[in-house]
Parts: sequence; C-alpha cells; structure tokens
Amino acid sequence: MAKLFYVINHNEGEGGVDFFKTEKEALAHGKEQFEQFEIGKEVEDEDGNTYIGDSLTFKKGILFSIEEEGVKIQAMEDADARKYSLDLEEMGSTVFFEGFVKGMYCIIGRNNTGKGMKWDYDGDDINESKSNSSLKFVKTFESFTRTL
Repeated sequence: MAKLFYVINHNEGEGGVDFFKTEKEALAHGKEQFEQFEIGKEVEDEDGNTYIGDSLTFKKGILFSIEEEGVKIQAMEDADARKYSLDLEEMGSTVFFEGFVKGMYCIIGRNNTGKGMKWDYDGDDINESKSNSSLKFVKTFESFTRTL
C-alpha cells in the first residue's frame, strides 16, 4: 500500500488535483493557492473556489472524478474505475492514475489534461492516455529509406 497527499481545487463544473509524496509538499502547494489552506479541511476563497487537502492510501490505482455532487478521489483498481466511470454516463468526468509519479496532476473540465494519467472518461468514452505508448524508439527517416 502506498500513501500520497493531494490538493484539490474546484469550482462549479471544473476541478483539478495535484499529488505529492509528503504532507509538507502538499501543504506548501495549497498555501500557494490559498493562504488559509489546511490539510484535512475544505476551505473556500472569496471567488467561490474550494480547496481540499488530504491523504489517500491506495494499492492499485487512483480515480479522480467530478460529478453532480462535486469532486471525489478514490483508491480503486483499473477495471472497477472503468465501470464506475461508465456508470456516470454524461453526469461526470473521471481521470485514472495507475500509480504515483512526481509532478502528477490533472484538470477535469471541458478537456481533461494532466500528467501521469492512464486514461480519462469525458462523459462519452474512455480515452487511453497517449503517453502510454509501447513504441520505445522512434525510427528515423533514414532507417525507412535505407537500401541493402
């Protein structure tokens, strides 16, 4: 089991999460966003943005979602996360992370973006991450035109 810390920033219809290895890093990032930020509490700024900081223990993966009720972050395996996402239909969007990598984050809104995502669900389809390519080496033009 792995433990990580996160900072969620969301408003109506859009949300983002940043992940950190230590509570100190998460607290520093949260304070940069909003001075009254605290780990373990939900605080709202004068513009209506809500900040949530906490920790999550996970074994296989992490699902971040924005739904009618707000944002959620859950420890979940890939297959269960896919089913959960598809069951939301058009009522939400999700992003799935297989594990923790430094600098991992995502923003869910009109276009789901981020670093470290395995796939995302946009209310329509599950979109596999383009960074999870099995192509390790890109062939050069010369390798295609070389004759024997």
